[in-house]
Amino acid sequence: MAELIAIRQRKIYSVRSGMNERNCKELLRFKSESIDFLAAQFLVESDTSGGGISRIQQMEIILRFVGDVGFQSGGAQDVGVHRTTANKTIRYVMSRVVEQSNN
Repeated sequence: MAELIAIRQRKIYSVRSGMNERNCKELLRFKSESIDFLAAQFLVESDTSGGGISRIQQMEIILRFVGDVGFQSGGAQDVGVHRTTANKTIRYVMSRVVEQSNN
């Protein structure tokens, strides 16, 4: 007979602590409007890391990393994600930037 199949529950993501305008200028060296522009330029709306972080947050992570090379944990803390997520995001966003630079 038919057996019951366990259905995976839908993931519920916690609200991430975002950057405020002051943090944008101090930590990322960009205004929030510029970050929005860069995210729209290099990342499409569907570019989310498993649905957990937005493209704006992805751009914040990469800008923080580029501003303070070698310390992805700082960017992860600033955006409110785990260091592993920051690492994957940095790799992904850099690949998108390089891909578009070849065009």
